This record gives sequence, structure tokens and C-alpha cells, in this order.
Amino acid sequence: MAELAGGAAFAALAGGNARVAAAQRNATAAHTYCVPGEVLVVVRHPGAFTREHVAQRLRVHPLLSDALLAGAAPDAERMITLASGAEAWTLAALPAPGANNAAALLDHCERLSADALAAPASEVSIAQFVPNWMAAGAPENVGGGGPGGRPQAISAAELAQLRGVQPAFWQFVLPAGLPLQRPAAERGAGIDIYILDTAPDRAALDGAMARWQAAHPLVAGLLGPNSPLDIAYAGADHLLGQLDYVLPNAHYLMPDHGLFVAGIIHAIAPAARLHLVEVLNPYGVGSLESIARGFALAAQAAARGPVIVNASLCLDVPQPDRAWLRTLRQDEPFWAGQPPERLLRTVAPFQQLCDTLHSQQAAVVAAAGNEGRAGYHPPARYPAAFDSVLGVGALKADAATPADYSNLSDAPLRAGVAAFGGEVTAGTADARSGMVGLYTGAFPDGAPNETGWARWAGTSFAAPVVAGALAALMSEGHARDAAIQLLRRAGPGSMSPIGAIFSARQLAQ
Repeated sequence: MAELAGGAAFAALAGGNARVAAAQRNATAAHTYCVPGEVLVVVRHPGAFTREHVAQRLRVHPLLSDALLAGAAPDAERMITLASGAEAWTLAALPAPGANNAAALLDHCERLSADALAAPASEVSIAQFVPNWMAAGAPENVGGGGPGGRPQAISAAELAQLRGVQPAFWQFVLPAGLPLQRPAAERGAGIDIYILDTAPDRAALDGAMARWQAAHPLVAGLLGPNSPLDIAYAGADHLLGQLDYVLPNAHYLMPDHGLFVAGIIHAIAPAARLHLVEVLNPYGVGSLESIARGFALAAQAAARGPVIVNASLCLDVPQPDRAWLRTLRQDEPFWAGQPPERLLRTVAPFQQLCDTLHSQQAAVVAAAGNEGRAGYHPPARYPAAFDSVLGVGALKADAATPADYSNLSDAPLRAGVAAFGGEVTAGTADARSGMVGLYTGAFPDGAPNETGWARWAGTSFAAPVVAGALAALMSEGHARDAAIQLLRRAGPGSMSPIGAIFSARQLAQ
């Protein structure tokens, strides 16, 4: 396993995020929908311009003299640029001391965006202002943060039982209809998969190697000397600082979330090159800006060869579905009061990120969210709901019945896929039907980690089942769109109430 340095945005820190994982949660942390006192500005400019050149032009832009921004100067180190031919666009963070709550920031951004639209065209032009919206690892419940169920430890006795029944309990059986010719060990060869997620710190990974390398195939395979896994730790202060802000239910440490996802992909496509990019802090909370940095790294790689992005995360901004907004009225009145067209406008920069990757022939796979309850499956969250993204909902262990917690897979529904994501009992991954995977850290309920294995559940873990299968198909020479169609037609080829069924099965179930 190696560490990646992703430029100034992602410095490969010696301690990873240990500073954050060890820190006490701020006792005065406030629920917020976006990073307070900050806006993101979308800037269009010639592709040859450097970040410093764009920053210089922005410093004298008349819109930045607005009272909200108080003459804010953009920091070139926090600028994220994606090129599209001769043109490029940059996402830049600006302090906005004039507004510290989501309602005020959104109102100001709408006004500034209208002013930008009316401004004369120029070589460096501002297209839009948006709040720096918060995001979470495929949220549980309404607007929350975290998987569909909390992880549950697998004890030494339970592990012995699993091995006795099925030695390769952690592996998957893919639908017989998939045209896979390569030996299983070569699946995913030549494919780079970017996993935008949390990341355990170096001490946790070294400890896992010391304790379990000899007996744990995923520890040896992902963390050993010939590992296909790279980790890009977040070094940006804004990601660390997001411990000061919370989303509902984002209240337990989950630094293993991304590693668990990586283990699922590795089990299905062991020859794929995996890049775990830390865009969420150890509580599973990030922002539009931190996620954009991960997309930018993937876009650089997509210019060189086949890329898949696994985004087991959701933006806090909901789809503008009127029935869903009415449902949100009790739990999330802020969103329920927003006009649908305003919600569509404010996620436009995120959609552009996904569209840029799609135009480079990259496949973006995203978890739909875990807000289902009482037989109701809400619309998919963003980015799963974007047209350029393959959204994934979760099925129960029978690979046919929707998991109770799952959102709809995509928008429109026929565009999405549903795969096994683990089952939940009383808010925790089911002891018999939860997804099994690699887990190096402490458990939320205080249970000891004896084995390095856990059961977990959520659309977060259905998404990498699909991403791994896509990697296996693309390594056979199938182009992205053809691979997605093959995946949709595999197995029973039927629809569930939440999306097309992809009937992959984990042997532990």
C-alpha cells in the first residue's frame, strides 16, 4: 500500500487524519447544511490559465466587491480546476463573513448569481455562486450522515463458524449472465478506481497489518507490500475543521467506511488499481469543495485511461421532488421551504463535476442514500440522481427485495441499479445478513475488534458491488456504456421497486 500526494489539496500526511480521529468532538458543534461564512464561485476561463492567473483576475472582479464578500481574495491553493478542451472551469472558495447560516448564504448566492449572469462576457467570467454544501457518507435517516446501519463486530467464534461453512466467505458470486472470460484473479486489470470516502489513519493500518496479516486475506491483499491500494489523505484545513459542524445522525466515528468499500471492490475486481481519496472526515462528513477535490484527481487520471469513481456519499441538498419535500417538512423544514428550481440551480456545480467525468468516459457510481422507512423509499440523493451517474440502491440478502432503508436507486428509476447492501436490525447491521468486510478500528458500541472483520449495511456498500463488477467488465475490453448495459441485463434482468436487480451474492450470506 502506498500514499498518494495529490498536490496542495491532498498532502500525504505522515499521520493521516490521526489528529482528527483523536480529537474530542467540539461540544458546541452546530447542525448546519453548509460551511458557514463561505461560498463557492464557479469561474469559466481559457484552459491555458493557471490557478494563480485566475486568482489574480478574480481579485479585481467587480462582483467580489459585494458587501457579503467584503472584498474577499480567493486563495489559489483552494482552487479546483477541471479542463474541457480549450476551455476550463474552476471552483474557488471565498470567505463570506456577511452570512453565517444556510438560508442567508443561499439567498445571497442566488442574488450574486443573477448579477453574474447579467454581467458582460469576459475572458474570465463568473458563472455562479453557491454555498459550500455539506455531504455525508450515504446518510441514514432524513438528511443525516452515515450508513443504513451501524457496523457490528465479528468475534473470533463467529469468524471460525463462517470459515467452517465457507472459507471464502468474504467473496462474491456474480450473476452467471456476465460475459467474464478472465480468471477471477485478473478481473479489473488496467482499471483505476477512485474511492471518494473516509480513510483510516496510518496507525490503524499498521496495527491491522501487525495483528491480522497472516490470517486475513483482505488485510494482506489491500495493506501488504504488493497492495493495489493507494491512499490520498486530506491535508486541507477546511476538511479537518468540519468537525465543528454536524449533520443529523453523523455522530459516530467511521474512518473505516472507505476501507470497507475498498475491500468489497477488491473482492470482486482484485487486479484493479484502487485509490482511496479522503474527502470525508472520520465522522463521514465532507463538503462540496472536498468532494470536488476528489473528482479533480479522478479527472486527471481519466485523461490517461479507464477510470471508475465510487462515491458512497450524498450531498445534503435533496432532489426537488414535491412529495419528498412535503415529507421533509417535519424533519428538514429548511429544504421543504425551498422552491424546486432553486434546489436544481444550487447543485449545478456538482452536476458539472459528474458531467465532466462522464465526458471523459469515466464511470461514476454513487450510493442512493439510506432514508427509507415504513415501506417508503425516497428519491435518490445527489450525486446518484444525476443523469451522468449510475445510482445504486440496496437489496436484502435474497438479491431481489429492497432493503428497508434504501432510497430509490436513481432518477429516473429505470436508469439505476440495486445490489446487495446488507440488512439492518434495530439500527445495526444484521448479525447474519449484514455485508461482511474489512474493519480496522473501534466499534461504535464499544465491542472489541478481535478479528478485523465486521458486518455493515447501507447503499454505501451496494455501490462498490456494482463498481467492482463494472471494473471486471471493463477489464474485458467493454466500453463504459456497454459494460453498464451488460450489468443491467445480468441475472434475472428484472426490476425491483427501487431499480434494476443486479443479483451479486456474498458467500457469507
